[in-house]
Amino acid sequence: MVRYISSTSTIYFCVYIISISETNHILQSTDIASIKPNFEVLKLISKSQASEDQVLVYDKKDNQLLLLTTNNVPSRLTQIISSFQNKNYTVDTYFTDDIGFQLALGRYDQMLDFQKQLEIREDYRLKIT
Repeated sequence: MVRYISSTSTIYFCVYIISISETNHILQSTDIASIKPNFEVLKLISKSQASEDQVLVYDKKDNQLLLLTTNNVPSRLTQIISSFQNKNYTVDTYFTDDIGFQLALGRYDQMLDFQKQLEIREDYRLKIT
């Protein structure tokens, strides 16, 4: 269970409590930049949904999915985690700030570029044979 506490200048406290399996981590932008993208699992959540819900899947180890989130939309994060758990995945959640998440969203553009390069190579192979 993770508890996030934020305060305003008038000392109001807002506590978000999210039930998450496994461990939880905080990643900085430099950490995110060094992660090699796994385009197969990135497809599990569309770019538009990831942007809206502030959560994406960035890697998979066996049946464990690694999520990255800002936790700005905690209700959707909880729903997404539950959805993956209902499909017999375990979820390891990593947290970042808005800048780190925008960097991670750039992986969708990298995925499209990678797919285009594969298509170009395939077209080239067809022309040779």
